[in-house]
Amino acid sequence: MYHKFGQLVCEILGTNQNYHVEQQDDGTYRKKNGLVTANFLKESLENKRSIAIYQKNTDLTIKWLCFDFDILKGCLENEQRDIAQKELDRAVDYFCHELKSLGIPYLLEFSGNRGFHVWITFEDPINYQTGYDIQQTILKECGLSFQEQLIGIDLYPHSATPSGGVGSGVKLPLSKHKKSGYYSYLLLPNEQSKLIQRHEELSFHLLKSNIEILEQHRSINRPKLEEIFGTFFESHNDEDFLQSSRIKSIKVERAGFNLSELLLHWKSSAPLSKLASKIEKKENLSNAERKLIVGLICNITARDNSSFSHELLHEIFKQFDNYNPEITSSAIVSLRSFYVSVWQSHLTLRSSSLISDRLSVVSMRTCSFE
Repeated sequence: MYHKFGQLVCEILGTNQNYHVEQQDDGTYRKKNGLVTANFLKESLENKRSIAIYQKNTDLTIKWLCFDFDILKGCLENEQRDIAQKELDRAVDYFCHELKSLGIPYLLEFSGNRGFHVWITFEDPINYQTGYDIQQTILKECGLSFQEQLIGIDLYPHSATPSGGVGSGVKLPLSKHKKSGYYSYLLLPNEQSKLIQRHEELSFHLLKSNIEILEQHRSINRPKLEEIFGTFFESHNDEDFLQSSRIKSIKVERAGFNLSELLLHWKSSAPLSKLASKIEKKENLSNAERKLIVGLICNITARDNSSFSHELLHEIFKQFDNYNPEITSSAIVSLRSFYVSVWQSHLTLRSSSLISDRLSVVSMRTCSFE
């Protein structure tokens, strides 16, 4: 039965990411290597683990949407807990009722701690941004509202465009929450969220009921959703993401190039040749140009020189008369969050074999899961 449950979860919610997330004993979540398979989930159930699965496939498609309802942490340890619980139950029941009225099948899951997950699954993987468009249409049509000082909702996907790396994920059903000690589990669509029970052990009945719910669940397709909403959901392509996805860290094996070499290669790329020329001629840079330079370089990490990117930026700005070491260092730190789009960075990397031959792009996104 453990294996059967794993097969159904992989069929309905599985992705091709070779990573998953496991909750640690202290309640934190840690990214781990390994594809989520039926055998892996069987072993996880046997060892009472808490596993989160990433949403995004490697080809920027998704198989599901998730609406994660939670009581705010500030309301857990005071007199507002009961009020917040009632508001949570009301909001979740209302949302599920609206989905049922629209004819959209869903999975309802108690998260094992302080909330619920509502999953909507697709028959076939769909484009990431198309999934986001569907999510926003659902929220609009359902007219969901709630007291934001009591409860919150996390949306998966978080935005219209995916971040770099593996992205975000959600804890799977029948995960044992390390802090609360309770199992997450699926409820029948006609069960009210306020009738939940808390399970500290994975009983035969609980496992069997979750298998039956997954067997009865039906995913939906885009044409059916377009029929329900009377609209057309655009099919986006990869080029849309190349213009807006973010690179958050670039690693190179060694700092094997200097400013002169970098500028030489920038000159071979039309968008960057003007910037290289201004640096060489020591012409004043605009604020936007300075931000672009920092965004392109500040998050490069060289294994043989941890301060390489800052040294290179100082070398660039040292070319100008108004250079001040302290102010420059402060500005670089303040602009670390200014990430340049993949499209912009691609121009730099493609025009510079000095960098592109030796670097790998990795995500430094901090993930949090309920």
